[in-house]
Amino acid sequence: MHAPQSTTIVRPLMWRLPLVAALFVAGCGAKIGDSCRSNIDCSPLGDRFCDTAPVNGYCTQEDCGPTSCPSEAVCIRFFSPVDDESCDTKDETIPFSRANCPNADDRCVCDQTNEDNTCNMNVGHCAPSSTERHWCMRSCSTDSDCRDGYECRRTGTFGAEPLPVFANGVGTPAKFCAPKPTPF
Repeated sequence: MHAPQSTTIVRPLMWRLPLVAALFVAGCGAKIGDSCRSNIDCSPLGDRFCDTAPVNGYCTQEDCGPTSCPSEAVCIRFFSPVDDESCDTKDETIPFSRANCPNADDRCVCDQTNEDNTCNMNVGHCAPSSTERHWCMRSCSTDSDCRDGYECRRTGTFGAEPLPVFANGVGTPAKFCAPKPTPF
């Protein structure tokens, strides 16, 4: 005869441990736009990273699409304007095309957009299309929605443009939290 096997409470609960651990890790990530010092501050799963260039870091997602950002964020496309290549947006509508930029790959990006999404004083800067990047950015309505050192900025400003979608080839204007410009 064999002795009866003892059952403990540990064995039936062992399968639940990985599930609880996975749920704990999934809920530990910071939100888009939160401060950070390293990627692990943003997400232990590796789906977000810490951009350390802005003040106190900025948790974000790279290469976003129209529906890939979390609910607190919006996908913004960024271009890197060339400081000494200004362009005139007078006869253009947002998003601007080449306008009077010197290179075939350039597009004119507005320096600052008005409330009606027109380019303030019709002034922009040329930006190579090859510099385009997409980032999830914290959505906002006013500056108070953003953390200290950040402002609620409108697309069409400093090389940030709405992400075009199939239904709307120019994208829908959006507002997002961005570092306040530093005075020179």
